[in-house]
Amino acid sequence: MTRGPGCICQAAGRQQAGARRRLDRLAVCSGIELVRPKVAPVPPPDTELHGQVTLAVVVAKDGTIKAASVMSGHPMLVGAALDAVRQWTYKPTLLNGQPVEVSTTITVAF
Repeated sequence: MTRGPGCICQAAGRQQAGARRRLDRLAVCSGIELVRPKVAPVPPPDTELHGQVTLAVVVAKDGTIKAASVMSGHPMLVGAALDAVRQWTYKPTLLNGQPVEVSTTITVAF
């Protein structure tokens, strides 16, 4: 896992009675790797909008996008950003040899 300047990586887990803490999700700033080419966002037709949309995403254990929510961006660009990112696939992130979910942010530029 790669950490950027000022990046804080966290693990989210839960304690089970009489057991070790089980890791449910890892929060990372960078270092997750796409395994399939990015699907480019398609902006709405007849617009000349430019900008960025920032999304909070959860990458599932199999590398697919499990959840995505909007953090910021122009409302007319949000749908295209979500549609594109939901088609991206990442290399599964391993922790102690086991795949884990990853939460991170993605910025889509238009």
